[in-house]
Amino acid sequence: MDSYDKLGDKRPAMGAARASSRCKTFMIFFFVIVGAILMIALNILQSRETLLEDSPLSDHLLRSIMAEIFNSNNNDSAEQSQTSNLTAVITEPTLSVGKINESTCSQKATNRGPHQRVVSFSYYGGITSKRGYFSGIEENAKLIQKIYPNWTMRVYHDIKDEGRFHQILDDLEQKFGKVLDLCFVGNLPIFGNILGTQQNMWRFLSLADPLVDKSLFRDLDSSLNEREASAVQEWLNSTYPLHVMRDHPYHYHPPILAGMWGAQLDLGHRDLWKEALRKMMEMGKVAGNKGLDQGALQAVVWPLTKTKGFLLQHDSFTCDKGEFIVAGEVRHFPKCRTPKVGGNFVGSRKGVDTKPITEPCPKKCRARERCVQC
Repeated sequence: MDSYDKLGDKRPAMGAARASSRCKTFMIFFFVIVGAILMIALNILQSRETLLEDSPLSDHLLRSIMAEIFNSNNNDSAEQSQTSNLTAVITEPTLSVGKINESTCSQKATNRGPHQRVVSFSYYGGITSKRGYFSGIEENAKLIQKIYPNWTMRVYHDIKDEGRFHQILDDLEQKFGKVLDLCFVGNLPIFGNILGTQQNMWRFLSLADPLVDKSLFRDLDSSLNEREASAVQEWLNSTYPLHVMRDHPYHYHPPILAGMWGAQLDLGHRDLWKEALRKMMEMGKVAGNKGLDQGALQAVVWPLTKTKGFLLQHDSFTCDKGEFIVAGEVRHFPKCRTPKVGGNFVGSRKGVDTKPITEPCPKKCRARERCVQC
């Protein structure tokens, strides 16, 4: 009798037992692997959600949001007919957020309807700054009613809805509700939460606002004045989309000062301004050097002046500088400077520029011969 016969029917049973054991081992191993993969996937999803919360303007989200804004339809045929040589194309995927008729500021701003003219500011930091940024909100809210009637003052800020500080802001909005819109950057229409991005570039968001026709960009530590208003009015009477002012011997660099420029959005170039904003916000997606806003303007907006008829400049001391003459039309300020008054120039900073400009300006830059300081 061979060995198989000696074992009888025990050999097949042992084989079946071993097969069953191997199957169970495999199944346990399979479920362990699947469980591990599911845990890893869950951790990745949780990490992604945390990243988006901590960095609300992540690369993909920012590109998607700005692409959506850029690709929104513009129903104004008069504007569309002028954009043939200034159209930029974004190929990034779009994200469906916001509404075409929604402001980039607040519901209150949206309720104001179309064709708005706004003076846009950024506010961030504490209330006690010696430069008067916070006091500049109330001061300029008073001035705008006189200097820019029928315009609205926008303040993009990071003050959360809690505490005494926010209550002061609310009181200001109640007091100047007719002209003042507060835009909390932690919860903006269209953009959502952009806290953590370059603060002094928040004011540029009005460039993508479909309800805004004209936008000026100013600093809160500087006061609106009649001299700048005279220059702005000349620009508004023109067909130039971009306006730049320089009113001091040191205003020649960079070529666009972040608190001394403006954009006419209703002249057919909305898509161009939205693309410019997208590029600047990419540069400022993480808050950095305070001068980043002017660096972005020089890198993104200044090259637009290569298009003939795009730029009007009012310049007191560098009106004959070759770079500026090539870029666009240069004019003198229509209103003479007030002599012997501290900070007697457009863009002067409270608490810093306390001395008046006394040096003569080039004759080419003078409105009239008697305007020796322009």
